[in-house]
Amino acid sequence: LQVYLEGWELAKHAGISWPTYQTILSQSAAHSALFHFKFSQIQSGDFEPHFSLKNMHKDVEHALHLASE
Repeated sequence: LQVYLEGWELAKHAGISWPTYQTILSQSAAHSALFHFKFSQIQSGDFEPHFSLKNMHKDVEHALHLASE
């Protein structure tokens, strides 16, 4: 999501509109479920998180444990 939003900032400063940016991403290898899920919310101004830091931390801890094995 961070990369998508940084890309949007670059595109915006280059004069690319939001609908054009969405079209470009939806027709490229960058297309994903995350793109569709989050972009419609971002476009409407909804920045509510949908994954807690507690759960993210848990997942990272599991990954680190598996990596150490």
